[in-house]
Amino acid sequence: MSQANIPNITPTITITRDDAVNLLLSSIALEELGMSHIINAEGEKIQYVLGTLPGVSSPPATISDLLAINASVRDTLRELTKKEWLLQSKLESVLETPISNGPIGATGVTGATGPSGPTGPTGAGATGATGDAGATGATGATGVTGATGGIVSVFGSYLQTNTGSIALTATPLQVPLDQPSNVSANVTFTAPGTITVNESGTYFISILVLGNTLQGTTVTVNLAINGTGQTSMAQTLQFLPDTSTTFAINNYFTLIAGDDLSIQISATDDLDFFFAIFGTGAVINVQRVV
Repeated sequence: MSQANIPNITPTITITRDDAVNLLLSSIALEELGMSHIINAEGEKIQYVLGTLPGVSSPPATISDLLAINASVRDTLRELTKKEWLLQSKLESVLETPISNGPIGATGVTGATGPSGPTGPTGAGATGATGDAGATGATGATGVTGATGGIVSVFGSYLQTNTGSIALTATPLQVPLDQPSNVSANVTFTAPGTITVNESGTYFISILVLGNTLQGTTVTVNLAINGTGQTSMAQTLQFLPDTSTTFAINNYFTLIAGDDLSIQISATDDLDFFFAIFGTGAVINVQRVV
């Protein structure tokens, strides 16, 4: 099974709080991808024992073999469930972290001092009356208030959890998604797989797609904005017959409120694409950064 590409990070780096939050979110996505690979492998173990794994011949299974593989898969899924709870807690903590605070505005100019009142006449006897106090100078204008920093105001994920397939052609088709993320803000989910941003700004978008075909072909996955494929966020991979393959792509885009985002998939041959039988077969993540 293929793995996502991890960027080369040298020991000496300089990153902002915004960069740190994005790296944490990417690490969560990579851990989720790794668990999807493990779950897919457990499913193939069951297929092997039952003799239903395409292209592989296996000896007849006994009752003892079935009980043993059932216990093995159950233990693995139990540990993955514990890990999933940890990742959920990590995601919620990261999303609640303030990104940055704006600078304090400059102090306003001090107003001019009013003129002194005239000194009273010196008397030979009683002290003369004190002169009137001078008028108070006008108050200086207040300085401009600095911009206020904010937190992540728009984010969400749309997942494909129903195991199934899609008939591919050379014309890009929209990948069906069915499960909105439990935590989101200022996005709208529309079946069969569109996520709409409700604020204008700069966004970090990532896509994961996991699956296989029964024959060799070339498959392309790309982001679509308002139905138009984006060449700056596309990946083309060569598929081997009945081999699980993973697409992992991301990029930054400037969007306006109301833009629709979706995943498109196409192939050089007309054939069926089978999504991963366990876990998430496809997901699109959206997060506003500016």
